[in-house]
Amino acid sequence: MFEIKNPKNGKITHGGVLELISEEGCCNIPYWASHVRCSVLNDLKAVENIALYSCLMRYMRFYTENSSWSI
Repeated sequence: MFEIKNPKNGKITHGGVLELISEEGCCNIPYWASHVRCSVLNDLKAVENIALYSCLMRYMRFYTENSSWSI
C-alpha cells in the first residue's frame, strides 16, 4: 500500500500496485486519481510505502477487477 501526497496542498490519497511497468523514478497513476487530489499533470508527488495494521483490515473489503478471477 502506498500513500501519495501532493506537497503543494498537503492532500493525501492511497493506492496499490496494479502493474510494474513504469520506468525507474516514475510513477504512473490514473488520471482520476491525480484529478481527485487537485493536482496537475506532471506535478511532483511524494510516494511513501505504508503498512496497514491488522486492526484496520477488519473494515476493508477487496474485490477483483475481473470476475473471471473467482476463487
